[in-house]
Formats: sequence, C-alpha cells, structure tokens
Amino acid sequence: GRFGLAASARALCCGESGTTLRLLAGILCGQRFDSCLSASAGLQRRPMSRITVPLRMMGAQIRARCAAGGSTGQEYAPLRISGRPLQPIRYTLPVASAQVKSCLLLAGLYAGGPSSIIEPLPTRDHTERMLAMFGAGISRRRHEIRIDPARALKSPKSLYIPGDISSAAFFIVAGLIVPGS
Repeated sequence: GRFGLAASARALCCGESGTTLRLLAGILCGQRFDSCLSASAGLQRRPMSRITVPLRMMGAQIRARCAAGGSTGQEYAPLRISGRPLQPIRYTLPVASAQVKSCLLLAGLYAGGPSSIIEPLPTRDHTERMLAMFGAGISRRRHEIRIDPARALKSPKSLYIPGDISSAAFFIVAGLIVPGS
C-alpha cells in the first residue's frame, strides 16, 4: 500500500535518471520516515526547483543543495526529504512537464484531500494511466488532472509494460556499430 515502504539506511542513488529522482521525491515526501535522494555528477547539475517549490507548497520538508553563491534560487540534488503528511494543492505548471506533473500526482496520493495539477499543454500521460489501473481516484478535465487520495489503491494482478524505445535506443545503436550484427 501507500505506506508499505520502509526507510533506507543509505541514500537512494538515482544515478543520472532525472525521472527516478523526480518520481521518488513525490512519493517520499508523504512517507513517515526521512530519505535522501543522491545523484551522479550530471544529474547534480540539473535544477530541481521545479519540483521542490510545489512540493513545499504541499507542506513537504526538503533540503537541497543550492547553487554556488545561492543567488540563482535554483536547487540541486542531493535532496534530503523529511516525510510528513501533505496538504492538497491546486498548481499550474509554469512549463509543460510530464515528470513534474507525475511527481505532484504521486505526492497527491499522500495529501489530506484532492489535488489538481493544471498543465499549459498536454504531456505524456503514463502516470495517469498507471494510477487509474491501480484504482486511484484520478480524472482529467481539459488541462486539469485531479487526484483524490481517499480512494484505496488495489493491485490490477497483472501488468503489461510495453518496451521503451528511448531506453532501447542505446542498445540498438551499440548493435548497429558492431560489424556483422
């Protein structure tokens, strides 16, 4: 269930996966324990304020590394998260982003009421489809996605997970450059 996770004794390393870091941040903010999300060098240079700002609006407690001098207002991994109950949010994404939207929808599962995320343009809807398959109270009306945490999640018993060409591309290219492959 939503609270079936346990604290890790070590930082959770997201490597170079911004998607992993953003999705886990949304889930971990609403837990009953503290967490740390670390990242490899490249991901540590990518700003995380697009998730830390709205998560804090939900009541999340997050500490992040600030840019040298601290004048840019940007925050970077690692993220130290103190889990706590979250508040509902109605948030308009400043920039269309499936990752940020998904982070906030997952955090919305731990909020004290329904949350709404408004996207300026439609983005990929993988997270909404997955949440619907698990019975989440999720709905869409135009550019607004609403998540209601009151509905219990349930296992669909089996899942079909299609291949991801963006992940497979590396192996395809590697195979193409090998003579006779």
